[in-house]
Amino acid sequence: MPETLTPEEVLSYVRPMVLVLDAVGTITQATGTSIEIVGFRTGEMVGRNALEFVAPSHYEQMLSVFAGGGANVMVDLHSTFPLDLLDDDGHSFTADCGARRVRRADETMWVVTLSPHAFQSASFHATAAYVRNESSAVIARTIAERLPWPRGQGSKLRSFVLSDVVNRRFTCANEPGSAYAEPGLMRALKTQICHDAPWNSDLAVPLVTVGVDTLPRAIALAARAQDFTVASIGVARSEGNPHLALVSFGSHELMFTGNLELILNESISTLEKTIRREQADGILRHEAEHDPLTGLSNRRRFSDAVDGRTRPTSALLYIDLDQFKAINDVYGHAVGDEVLIEVGLRIQSVCRPNDVVARLGGDEFGVLLSDVDAATAEIIARRVLHVIGQPLPCVLGPGSVSASGGLAIASTNDHVLDSADMAMFSAKRAGRSRLVII
Repeated sequence: MPETLTPEEVLSYVRPMVLVLDAVGTITQATGTSIEIVGFRTGEMVGRNALEFVAPSHYEQMLSVFAGGGANVMVDLHSTFPLDLLDDDGHSFTADCGARRVRRADETMWVVTLSPHAFQSASFHATAAYVRNESSAVIARTIAERLPWPRGQGSKLRSFVLSDVVNRRFTCANEPGSAYAEPGLMRALKTQICHDAPWNSDLAVPLVTVGVDTLPRAIALAARAQDFTVASIGVARSEGNPHLALVSFGSHELMFTGNLELILNESISTLEKTIRREQADGILRHEAEHDPLTGLSNRRRFSDAVDGRTRPTSALLYIDLDQFKAINDVYGHAVGDEVLIEVGLRIQSVCRPNDVVARLGGDEFGVLLSDVDAATAEIIARRVLHVIGQPLPCVLGPGSVSASGGLAIASTNDHVLDSADMAMFSAKRAGRSRLVII
């Protein structure tokens, strides 16, 4: 007969801690790896009340459960619940707690299991972050932070996040939570990240494991110096394009098989779902904030920008095309739309990258100029009206179109948008094709 383990020996290898409590919460039995959870050995916990290990944030609630009785008895469910505990240093951490009520004769006991929430796999934390609507960058960082938990038996693991794709190659690498990690591998990865490597190639599957010697030489040497022999490379893609990658280094050949392979595959899947959600959200946000004809900001986004960025060093230019209705009447609305698109492109061409250019409706445009004085604002405004008035492409029909503009300087106006609008109407009344400054 093979040698068997006693129930106590079996429980000593169980990662969760198992407690037996009496009706008022006194610990009568304690087994499991408690030293890894709260810092106390199981023998030191017996005879103490479980509430001594509960953090202040949950103390009153647990007190009502174990000592209050009546309507405050814990519901006898299989599912776990989050519970804030205190370790031997008085620091608070969240544990997954499960409790089952046991009745023996006239006595009621509780069998409680406790496991630190951090012990959950990286894929579990990635899914939780996805549900919280975190960004793909945050989820990738979460995965990389959770993977390198102590592996035991001398094995070790380091995990990196690759990002910022340019021409289908990653250009940035970081190691979340690595303030005290040996920097050699990080340096090598940063300097060699753009070179030919599996993360910069079209992988047939999202996750591959390679020997470190197949990586760029500097990376391979740095990995070998830290006793790493294999690397797991997972690339999160959308529509075939790479967005983020997880590169993990392991210290033995079979590290990235079995359960760790399942965790990594699930993590990459969660990352790809997050990226697709971000792209869909980006499309919806763009449509909500931009004019569908010209691609410029729409009135809503422009108004938000004015409210959020108007400072004494800003100015607002309001533009209205002169006699634009005649273009629609003579050449048709299709030509009129092409003229509006051309005007939008011309305004953008003479404005700065940080200026907000918008089509406000019909043939009206607006430009929010940031960090300008009055003289510079006037120069840009006159440049805008000048470029609008240049000859149009002959395929459009009308030879040219002019515009009237109103310029309001924020330092002299409390209501800069209304002031610019009034100035534009003054330009119209003064004969069109001119600029009025308020």
